[in-house]
Amino acid sequence: MPSYPPRNTPARQKGRLLRSESILRDAIEKSKDLKRLTKFAENVRHYHLQVLKARKVIAKPACDAQNDQRIQSELANIENETVQWQTMPVDEILLRYGLPQDRPM
Repeated sequence: MPSYPPRNTPARQKGRLLRSESILRDAIEKSKDLKRLTKFAENVRHYHLQVLKARKVIAKPACDAQNDQRIQSELANIENETVQWQTMPVDEILLRYGLPQDRPM
């Protein structure tokens, strides 16, 4: 028996994502240079993908065991979000987190 119960939510990954989002928003407010903003946006992308991966790992055994339509649709949704975040350009991430439209990229 494991010493820790298995997780049913990706708590650690969500915490890291929230921190990286906060850092990106602060950098945008302080008008950091584009190179640093790009780095922070890539970190946000990385942690979004980590959260999605953790959600998939949690949902996959339940789908195999129950073959539930709701869980299968959740897995399909996770796959769609993963593809969306993998292909999203950095400037779109920056715009999502508050970079003004008129600021040159």
